Amino acid sequence: MANYDFGTPITSTPVNIGFTGVCDASAIISGTESFDPTTGSFWRIDTGSSPSATSYTSGSAFAQDFQSTNPPSPTTWVADDGNLEITPPFSVTFDGVSYSSFFIGTNGYITFGGGSSAYINLSASNPSLRKVMINAQDLRSRSYGFATYGTAGTRTFLVSYSGNYVNDAEQRLDYYFKMYEDSSLDGIIDYYIMNNDFRYTVASNFNDGTGTAVTIPNVLGSPSSIGNIVFTPTSAISRLTATRTPVNFANLSTPTGPAALSYPGRRPGQGQLYPRGVYNK
Repeated sequence: MANYDFGTPITSTPVNIGFTGVCDASAIISGTESFDPTTGSFWRIDTGSSPSATSYTSGSAFAQDFQSTNPPSPTTWVADDGNLEITPPFSVTFDGVSYSSFFIGTNGYITFGGGSSAYINLSASNPSLRKVMINAQDLRSRSYGFATYGTAGTRTFLVSYSGNYVNDAEQRLDYYFKMYEDSSLDGIIDYYIMNNDFRYTVASNFNDGTGTAVTIPNVLGSPSSIGNIVFTPTSAISRLTATRTPVNFANLSTPTGPAALSYPGRRPGQGQLYPRGVYNK
């Protein structure tokens, strides 16, 4: 038998690394580190004077209020590495800055102050804009929608987004978020994450701003040679199989003593051998 030492694995850098977080232009906003937009979750993101990310259960009053309005009608938007500017009927505040519009990116984020098409090396500083990274990685959009509810002064603006992983339509990202005209709700965005099929699921570092979570199926690249494969026998190599079946000797018995000896005839009464020749008596 022999052992095979395949050497040191060849390391390759993935094209894209998933990232999630509520960020200014360069870092996660302190107080919002708990934001973990898993499928079916409800979140209130506050980027005002006391930033926070608060999770609500599906049966809570928050969730019921969120779902009390009809969702906006979707508009087909099939795009890759793009963004779309959305202009609500009132200004919205994010991280202390008022904006008249914001941008939905096809790669799982919304940005303020400009749009982005970034899809690789996504992090708290990339794209370099104020942003909410829901499941930022290489995705494609399917549709979007928006609608305004209520009366002037207390209106609500609801936006929907639907997309999927770039090479797998079954891996979905679908979410809704609300923005408010009411000045008492400045800096607040409420989210409902309908589907978020994480491709990168290392929970311990997916949301800490490092952007290093990755699973084996998503590591791209291949070895350029097999020169690092080493064959190291640890003992003599013996034949494990034979091309012919040996004769079956199972029916042979084990002898119990020496084989019987054959003696030539003896001269009667004399105990000696007859010599060769012709004799007279």
